[in-house]
Amino acid sequence: MVLSFVLASPTSRSLWWLIGLSFGSLGLLLFTFPLPFGFDPWIHEASEKIIFETGTLNPKPLYYLGQYLPVVFLSKLLTLPIGLIDRWLIPILAAFGGSVAVVLFIK
Repeated sequence: MVLSFVLASPTSRSLWWLIGLSFGSLGLLLFTFPLPFGFDPWIHEASEKIIFETGTLNPKPLYYLGQYLPVVFLSKLLTLPIGLIDRWLIPILAAFGGSVAVVLFIK
């Protein structure tokens, strides 16, 4: 993916093209990897639902709090199910962040 972007002519390089390609590649992981990101998704989603309903979770799982906050916030803001946001947040952020980093590094 990145190699094709590097070898492309400077006029055909586009940040949006790279974001789309990255998102397509990372989006496939949602369908090919049964337990996303190496943890038990049911426990993870249950913790997010508790935070969504009560506003807190005790004892605090410090390792995951960084992801719980954006998922719960986006779920309340967009009124989308927590499971949907939880599955798509990382691939979307990785596609945008990784693509921007590659473009900035190459230029």
